Amino acid sequence: MSKIKQLLENTPGLLLTGTILGAIFVLLTYWGNPSNMGFCSICFVRDTAGALGLHHFIPAQYIRPEFIGIILGSTLAALLFGELKAGVSRAPVVHFLLGMIAFTGTLMFLGCPWRAFGRLGGGDLTSIAGILGLIAGIWVASQCLKKGFALGEELPTWRISAFFMPAIAIGLLCILLFLTPNTAPNQIPMASLKGPGSQHAPILLSLGAGILIGFLIQRSRFCTIGVFRDLFLFKQTGRFYALLLFLGVAVVFNLIFGFFNIGFENQPLAHNDYLLSFVAMGITGIACTLAGGCPGRQMVMAGQGNGGSTFFILGMIPAAALLHNFNVAATPKGPVSGSWWALLICAGILLAIILFVRGKCDTE
Repeated sequence: MSKIKQLLENTPGLLLTGTILGAIFVLLTYWGNPSNMGFCSICFVRDTAGALGLHHFIPAQYIRPEFIGIILGSTLAALLFGELKAGVSRAPVVHFLLGMIAFTGTLMFLGCPWRAFGRLGGGDLTSIAGILGLIAGIWVASQCLKKGFALGEELPTWRISAFFMPAIAIGLLCILLFLTPNTAPNQIPMASLKGPGSQHAPILLSLGAGILIGFLIQRSRFCTIGVFRDLFLFKQTGRFYALLLFLGVAVVFNLIFGFFNIGFENQPLAHNDYLLSFVAMGITGIACTLAGGCPGRQMVMAGQGNGGSTFFILGMIPAAALLHNFNVAATPKGPVSGSWWALLICAGILLAIILFVRGKCDTE
């Protein structure tokens, strides 16, 4: 076990994680997930929130087994290697808001950081604007970290609290397995008849893929935000090489299955508003860097008992509901009325957080 632990926690583990993530991103598309959306953390949250009736965007309603699997895979790894530790965030409201903001940015771009690079691996050149915005946002947030921004170390709490997110994941799994999905309005769990929510790989394959990725990321600490944060702050390249492997493997698998379609036009679940993509992912990059990881990495940390990450994930869920219920989420045609206002509000909240959160808080 010690040799496996050493292997997974160092560069080989990072490279293995990048390789498998790139392969699974395409394989899940081959098995039934939407094109260029094989493994997208925010899409999993959005669809799951819709299935629970939290939003009424009919094309995006399905309890995603991958979301469940990521959390349970992380919990399993943390249990096996003695890292399941319950923590309480010193700034739970800030983590919650950062989760809402990150989700808003990714939904305006139409994909999480994993999907941004996965889209590029399928030849979708519209993703470049979002990736550049993400990198710019990470750089801005890195300068804040250099100047002392911090949300503080987590406080220890009762061990049972570490099982909060795993318990939610198991509950969702029970709903998925034992309750019949409903296509009629207002009957939970809801299920899409068309659109991305209606396209999904078999449950066991999706669940297994999520568990595997959750397990590997918990051990290797792979994170798309961490890739560039480490480069900017510490000149570390291990995660960067893992990201390159993710991208390269995605290209190869897309070529093998005939999914590779290079260009800017007619890309699946993508729009051509490059300014929106840049700004939206820039905001996402700032929020995720300040919070300590991309949405997928936050799921993994929540699965191992991290209180701040739990609040981050809990912030993503109402964001999905609000954006769709108020019809301000971007679509493959681009922004809608209110999309830019939503981003402006997020930018204002981020500025307030950066100005007034200094890494210290009252503990009395």
